[in-house]
Amino acid sequence: MIWNTNGRILHFACTALVLSQAAQANGAQPGLVWSYEMPNETYSNYSVSIGDGGSQVFTDTGKSTRYTRLFSSTETGTVAPQWEASSADHAYYQLVASAETNDRHFTLYQKDDPAGSNDRFATLEAYRSNSSQPAWSYGFPVPIYNHDRMMVECSRDGSVVAVVIENVYNSGEEVYIFDGTGGQPLHFQANMAGWFKYGRLSDDGSTLYLNSESRVKLFDTSTGNELHSMTVFGGTYTGHAISADGRVFAFSRGGGAVAYSRDASGVYALDTNITGSSTEYVNSLALSSNGEVLVLGFSDAVLNRARVQVVRRTPTSTTGTTLLDQSYQGSLASGSYTNWPRDISMSASGDRFAVAFTGDGLIGTNTPELVVFERQWSGLASSPYQVLEDWNCVGSRMELDLSADGNHLAVSGRDTHASSSFGTKVIEYYHLGADLMLTGTPRPGQELTVEFHATTGPRAYLLVTDRAYENPIMTSAGPLLLDRSNGLTVFELDNVGVDGIARGQFLLDTQDYQAGDRLYFQAYSAGPRRLCRTMQSLTLLP
Repeated sequence: MIWNTNGRILHFACTALVLSQAAQANGAQPGLVWSYEMPNETYSNYSVSIGDGGSQVFTDTGKSTRYTRLFSSTETGTVAPQWEASSADHAYYQLVASAETNDRHFTLYQKDDPAGSNDRFATLEAYRSNSSQPAWSYGFPVPIYNHDRMMVECSRDGSVVAVVIENVYNSGEEVYIFDGTGGQPLHFQANMAGWFKYGRLSDDGSTLYLNSESRVKLFDTSTGNELHSMTVFGGTYTGHAISADGRVFAFSRGGGAVAYSRDASGVYALDTNITGSSTEYVNSLALSSNGEVLVLGFSDAVLNRARVQVVRRTPTSTTGTTLLDQSYQGSLASGSYTNWPRDISMSASGDRFAVAFTGDGLIGTNTPELVVFERQWSGLASSPYQVLEDWNCVGSRMELDLSADGNHLAVSGRDTHASSSFGTKVIEYYHLGADLMLTGTPRPGQELTVEFHATTGPRAYLLVTDRAYENPIMTSAGPLLLDRSNGLTVFELDNVGVDGIARGQFLLDTQDYQAGDRLYFQAYSAGPRRLCRTMQSLTLLP
């Protein structure tokens, strides 16, 4: 071990860390960290995404003036974008996507034809955190006549980007698959036979799911080959989900939802069929990465309420096992403030998910507009879910994106109910109770404030390196998430306090770090030694 001159940091090889005993840690109280208001922007879109391990929030909004913004989730208090790009493009229907494990963000938007026709054309732009200028862009030759039927999604690492645009002039869907670094995409036509609804890209980037009014199709993104096609009827298709490997997909059908899984021969077959009441329909869906857990968000226009149901899919029953069934009432006084689940986002493990509701338009009631649920593991596959935290927000919450580890949540909404014709748009970031929290601006020369909720002590340390394991290494001290092959930097925190928290200030020294570096942080305490259960990753900003 070699200490530097300030006596605070030591470097050691991977064999120098002796681990002992399993770890479980209490986390910080979940809560709103910051919000950003946009009072002068229209409500044609609410798209928001979280990426780079939950450390960056990305959004593209505005109509008369278009604003593309990148935020750091580690900021606190009154925040401003890390960068903002604005243009006079008369933009429509912006959609965004962010890579989970890379510093890559994408936005798809429409703008008027510069030639003056009634058509619009879509543009895809790719961004990195180091610049408000696109890293690359692609203009699509597909004319769009007065519709929003398009999508953009990216794989977990941002190496695959899928764009779909409805072409009303040839009654088909144009599909473009990019490799994440620009260049010419793979292009093919989906021919969905009916208005395109939406789609999903599997986290591994291998499989594209598309849904229209009358057909569902899946495609191999590496070749464009069709993997599955089926005719569908009977309801509004607003909820869509696909597992991380593309093996399972699900979609809503009016008052219920169905799920299909792929067998060893590559054939998809129906294995789950969930039905709600006669007055309900499903607005949104989510699947865990392995496809085992399905979350349904119902709305009931007659009873004016929203309902969340969680089902564990099983091979022995098409209805599965219900792990949660919870309702939220809307405003019965006016009847116009319908409460419905706008969006659901789930962590990779399926142990946490978040739901955005339009709510009841009232403050101080028992109807929350944002709820996070967590699974209460008892060692059984049937372990139930319960509310981790909920928030009675001003107005409605519209869209959200939960990081893969379930600790970071980006939310968009407005300060009036969704049925209103006025209000202020808002972007919010919530921290959901990880046992390691870093706050401050992740920029060389700046300090990060560290809070580690330890279970042992009194001594505590912060581990820092430039890479992480794809799968944790289980040790006697708990899960080791950091790859030690290049060694670790170990920073000694203050002793664990009476509140169970070890604190410190970690300097991003310009002699050691530069903009664009991607760092991974984990903490451990001694007496006995216990590793924290979560990891924080950051890409340093310029």
